[in-house]
Amino acid sequence: MAASLLAIQTNGQFAETVAAVCDYPAASDVLLGVSYGSGAYTGSLVASYPPPSSELFTGLLNKSCTIQRPSSSGVGAGGRDITTFAELSTGNACRLNPGTGQEYIIDRQTVVAEFVLFLNGDVDITEKDQVIIGSKTYEVLLVKDAAGHSHHLECDLKLVRT
Repeated sequence: MAASLLAIQTNGQFAETVAAVCDYPAASDVLLGVSYGSGAYTGSLVASYPPPSSELFTGLLNKSCTIQRPSSSGVGAGGRDITTFAELSTGNACRLNPGTGQEYIIDRQTVVAEFVLFLNGDVDITEKDQVIIGSKTYEVLLVKDAAGHSHHLECDLKLVRT
């Protein structure tokens, strides 16, 4: 339960209490202190460090999605390519936002990213996959490691069907 915490030291026992509340092994590793005042009104202002950014991000993921990966492809009766998809993972926490209108060239056609999907950084997803949220299916156009350290992924999507 690592959580940001603001505490005021008044009795000198705040380090152990804050470490226990924040579920950190050693308060000295996570606390920043600022002393203030004099006489009867002295104390320290402390806060946990580093802030639990992954918990803050996870709290923004308000939907659940299924990721499907191409399992086979072939040519249909009319000569068109046919791709079937198999379920890769379900119950992935996500957030779907309107897209930026970014254009991509895919198979010599211009495709516009209509939506941006946010996922945790450990989710297995590629540009070949499709995502299902509710009754809507989206094509994954681009997957970006947005924070640079596998913190979270941002995927540009195009609505395929409802």
